[in-house]
Amino acid sequence: FPTCSGSAANCAASNQPPTPEAPAPLPNRLNAPVNNNQCVFWDGGNLSVKNENKTYKQDLTVKGLNGSGNFKFEWNYAVAVKDGVNPVDMRGVGDNTTWILESETPASGVPIAVSGSLAGQSTQLMTGKNARFKTAHGLVDQFGAARLENAGIELLNGSGATTVLGMVELGLPGFPNYSVLQNENFYYAENAGSFNQPPGLLVREGWVNDIQNGFELATDGQTVDNFPGNDNQGGDRIVFGEDDPNNGVPLLLAEINQPGSYKVRLFGTLKGNPGEIDAGFEGTADVKVNSVCVAP
Repeated sequence: FPTCSGSAANCAASNQPPTPEAPAPLPNRLNAPVNNNQCVFWDGGNLSVKNENKTYKQDLTVKGLNGSGNFKFEWNYAVAVKDGVNPVDMRGVGDNTTWILESETPASGVPIAVSGSLAGQSTQLMTGKNARFKTAHGLVDQFGAARLENAGIELLNGSGATTVLGMVELGLPGFPNYSVLQNENFYYAENAGSFNQPPGLLVREGWVNDIQNGFELATDGQTVDNFPGNDNQGGDRIVFGEDDPNNGVPLLLAEINQPGSYKVRLFGTLKGNPGEIDAGFEGTADVKVNSVCVAP
């Protein structure tokens, strides 16, 4: 049964909405088990998950049937190895393997392509008699243009990963390479740094509607969004590559055919405001091409 916040009438069983569809598992909860088993996928053996079946929670908040009352539905998720998967066959042998070795020295390079999304958060803390804390996740300016400037994604290699092997630019006039999805209730997780100045507050993680409805705490551990004008309004995401419904294909950076370590770098200015300091961001991910498996 869900929990409810509101008056007795608005939280009555007769006002309870239907149970919504459970949200998809969080990608960051699945990445660690996959990375920790990379050599099992390559060499074969039994997959394992640290703290197997340890649960985590996700929730969604839905208005009552009369439009009032906040009904919070909660689900427990557990990350575990599926029955019947173990043991995993070694590379390219048998049917129960994730890796297929097609060529030891491929004639053409291995394509490195990227997809993903960008989001940002702005907050405003108003003090005094009518104190309010407001969060916002918009990415479009008053003219309808995305607030993304000088952005791109590049593949780096070499000593200190300084040699650019390929790049896709985002946001050039006539070459957007992305779409903006608006008024979405997506899971927001800060992972490229924050650029607020003290005493600024941020809500670093949570579903956008939960953040804007005041169900998630800010960085001080006590402040929540209590601005009534943005409840259940969702937020904006910039999506590119396969995540872009208008594009639908990964953005090819380059093709590589040499073992080594590479770096994918995302850069640009997100939500820059005239008269204020631009918020620069940079995210990196390491990509390795090896002839043998190297455990992390």
